[in-house]
Amino acid sequence: MAEPVSIPTFEEWREKQKKSSEDCGPSKRARPDVYDPTKEPLPNHKFFQLDRGAIDGGLQMISAAVLDALSRARPQDKQLSALQTLARSFQKVSLPENLDVAVVGEQGLGKSLAINALQHRPNLSTTSASGGACTASAIRFCYKPDAAALSDSFDAKIKFMNDEELMENIQEHIDRYYHFHFSGHVEEETYFEDQSAAEDAEDFFDLLHNSKHDREAASQLKILLNADNIQENNLLKATMSMAHRRINETRARWPTGEERTIVFKDRTIKDLMKEIEQYMVMVPSMPSLWPIVQSLDILLWSVLAKHGVNLRDLPGLNDENQIRTAATNAFRRKAGYEMIFARADRVTTDTNVHKYIRQSIKAHGAKRTILILTKKDEYLLDTNSVEKIIKTRTVEPFPTIHDHVDRNEKMMDMLPDGDEAAEAEYADREAYCAHLENLAKLDFIHHRGEEVTQEMKDKFKEMDKDPITVFSISASMYMDWMKKRRSKQPMMSPEDTGVPGVRQYLLNLCAEPNLIVYKEHAFEKMDDLLDKCRRITDVEKRHEGYGLLRPVFAKAVDDIRKNLSRIFNDFIKHNVEDVFDDEDMKQERQEELLEVVNNWAYGSPWNTYRACLMRKGIGRSAAAKYQNHENPTGAYNWNEDQGNVTIGDMEDWGRRMLLAIKELSGRLERAIASGCEAIEECIQASSLPPELRDNAIEEWLGCRMRVEQVHADKMLLLALDVTLQYATTETDVKCMNVRVNVDHYKSVYGYDRHVDTRFANRLAAQKNEMHRLMSKPDEQGRLLIDRIENAAIMRSKSDLRDAFAEFSVSVIRKIKAFDEHLSDRGPLDYTLTDTDRQLREDILGRIPALEAMVEDVRTKFNDNMLLVQPAVTSSSEEKAGEPAQKQIKVE
Repeated sequence: MAEPVSIPTFEEWREKQKKSSEDCGPSKRARPDVYDPTKEPLPNHKFFQLDRGAIDGGLQMISAAVLDALSRARPQDKQLSALQTLARSFQKVSLPENLDVAVVGEQGLGKSLAINALQHRPNLSTTSASGGACTASAIRFCYKPDAAALSDSFDAKIKFMNDEELMENIQEHIDRYYHFHFSGHVEEETYFEDQSAAEDAEDFFDLLHNSKHDREAASQLKILLNADNIQENNLLKATMSMAHRRINETRARWPTGEERTIVFKDRTIKDLMKEIEQYMVMVPSMPSLWPIVQSLDILLWSVLAKHGVNLRDLPGLNDENQIRTAATNAFRRKAGYEMIFARADRVTTDTNVHKYIRQSIKAHGAKRTILILTKKDEYLLDTNSVEKIIKTRTVEPFPTIHDHVDRNEKMMDMLPDGDEAAEAEYADREAYCAHLENLAKLDFIHHRGEEVTQEMKDKFKEMDKDPITVFSISASMYMDWMKKRRSKQPMMSPEDTGVPGVRQYLLNLCAEPNLIVYKEHAFEKMDDLLDKCRRITDVEKRHEGYGLLRPVFAKAVDDIRKNLSRIFNDFIKHNVEDVFDDEDMKQERQEELLEVVNNWAYGSPWNTYRACLMRKGIGRSAAAKYQNHENPTGAYNWNEDQGNVTIGDMEDWGRRMLLAIKELSGRLERAIASGCEAIEECIQASSLPPELRDNAIEEWLGCRMRVEQVHADKMLLLALDVTLQYATTETDVKCMNVRVNVDHYKSVYGYDRHVDTRFANRLAAQKNEMHRLMSKPDEQGRLLIDRIENAAIMRSKSDLRDAFAEFSVSVIRKIKAFDEHLSDRGPLDYTLTDTDRQLREDILGRIPALEAMVEDVRTKFNDNMLLVQPAVTSSSEEKAGEPAQKQIKVE
């Protein structure tokens, strides 16, 4: 909650103003200070209370000490080279990019301005604000590690689509072009819409075929744009080839090891935007490659990016281009959090925003849904003038403000004319009155924001017991604080704008993962470094038995790998649950899905059914059954309707799969424990002398402890969540139901032979054909419900395989770390020089000092060593002449 507002009397206010003027000394002409976000108090989390400067410095000292001792090491000395590599890895802690936040919203809501404010950059995202273009590619803002704080040095990475994405993109444009020019089924109600889509498609082909600059290509494209070449897939093949050609034309800019990726380095934001504009925006007057760009990364220094918070600005929703809408929704599902933008003064009645919030809750849960209400200063409309607020509102502080204003105006009326002192007091009282009005404005904005916040939190409680997170901000006023020249101070302090509050919230979300990374660096990796130093310098404990043990160990590791794969493959083959374990329930769902088909477009005055198919299940209807308070326009999504039929069954299947995965995880962990015991037995049975064998056992137990910290259930259950998101959030044309139905949609869409005389028109014939395809077995003997069930199971197996592969690699890597220990203990396969031996002696002599340095770093993680965060204070209090309202905090 915000602190109670203190309303000063005129005398108190004037005394404070006088003191501020005296403290500041003589007035000087100077540029006003620019707000510095690096001085904001950080979230109250242990990670931000660590003395990371001292920890980083300690790590660098340890690394430098080892590298200094090895400055004369030769590359041929494999052990010392490996130690150098390990030491270099300590020079800097790289925080993971662990928080991907999808920025969602339609144009004109202040989304770009808010991104600029959050990143504290005035010209970072300007496409929407310019009015001449719209963002067409997903743009991710991430960290540039070699940039100084708030520097004007930026990098960019542009990644093109893979072949699957290109194929789908091209086919979508071909379908739209063919529909308008050759299908003969363009409806009067959608004529101009279809014409526009066809023109966009032709522009797309012109771009990829470079027809405006290549006369031969233009001539070939003209031939390809006919019905026969489209039906025979010649246009598809040629356009796919041209897409490859356009991508390959940028090959000179690809970095080593990265395919289909362009990189720009160390540009100013102005120069960078000029270079990347053709990859990120759609401008009619400029040729662009945006249609084949998958994503664009802009690398910069910002407080958020530095700590691993990546904002991903997505193309606007409700875009006529379904490819962009599909890409937007695909990123939405993959993101860890969604930040949905809405106008503060309209959000309670904005049904589109309510829809996006519901979709986000479905995909991520309410805890990961963040609603950003922009332009909160627009709560003060003409109907809410400050004079009216002060006079009519009966809750504090308005009655007190009203009394002070009234008393002050009476005093002003009593001042004599022509008196110099009276004139000065009159000016002071005018300023005091303006100060009171500002206090009233800020308090009204704050309380109105609280009311709207609570209303929006309550609105979605039926979907999730946890409330969504809501912030009200004024990005434009925050941007005023970034200006080097301004004629007057903004009405709100930087804190009042709400932008720092959003920044703190996002930083708090990434604090725990970042703390784990620091702890791993200071403890687990430090142990690796010290152990490596001890092993390679302890010549007394070298023994050929270590070398003889390595093949036996390798065999044991291979047995563990094979056993884990066998258990997992057996689970995939026999234990992945069916979605429906009750055949009667399955048949009931099939009938409900057919009912969706049967009722589709009922009551529509035009061929909604055809338009729906053309857009793969997404459309708009005048049918009364789709119009309600939440959906007054009658917009619908066939795939979502079908998904709503099966969502309960999918969630029940998820609960059964959760139990099955926990059982699988137990089997995997027992297999690992058995394999680890077998390795210990191998060591016990080795020919090593007792003392060295005990040493090997001790080292192995250290490795085993780390192996047991990798938990299969965590990774596998995360994969299950990914599957359930895919199977239960029908928000775009790339979701599960459209995937299993797309061939049938195309078949029905092209259905133009009225062989059945029972149907007098195409719409009725199409509906009959769709019903037939959904109710009769396909080539694989599957009904619609079977195809949906199979898609969920196949997707689940794919996601689980990916998670198991990650788990298996992690486990085997930690087990095989022991092999490096054996290698360090065994005889070398090369001859040491005198310098090599001397360097080992130097490292051995430094181990006590290294241990002390390591311990010093570790003590900085103790609670009694944590830094005390400064109290939150308004950044504007210290400025000369600032009015007292700057002290008001917005929650």
